[in-house]
Amino acid sequence: MKAYKINLKPYNFLGHVRNEETGAVERRELPYDVKESLATILFSQELKLTIDEAFDAKKLADKIRSHDGSILVDNLEMGKLRRAYGLIKAPGEHELEFFSRIRDAEEVDVAEVEKVKPASK
Repeated sequence: MKAYKINLKPYNFLGHVRNEETGAVERRELPYDVKESLATILFSQELKLTIDEAFDAKKLADKIRSHDGSILVDNLEMGKLRRAYGLIKAPGEHELEFFSRIRDAEEVDVAEVEKVKPASK
């Protein structure tokens, strides 16, 4: 059986931030939270989830949030992520790295499951 390995590590992008002292808008390197973004797209309004589908999405979102570094998802879970991915319109340039993590997820043998451990609490 195959699974998909998704990199959950945050990355930095150049964003606009208002300087509280001067009021000027400055470009600054900011972190992009891949893990939370991946969990959040499962609830995109464009998906028009039923209540049962929302509960299924919550299980996957909780699984994503419980991992650090990377996560392995099965074919069904990847289908849910790709469905959400396919409905996103007008992504910002800073989000392309995030979306590439879904689009380019590495297909791996399930035997690799033991190498990816959930985050410790």
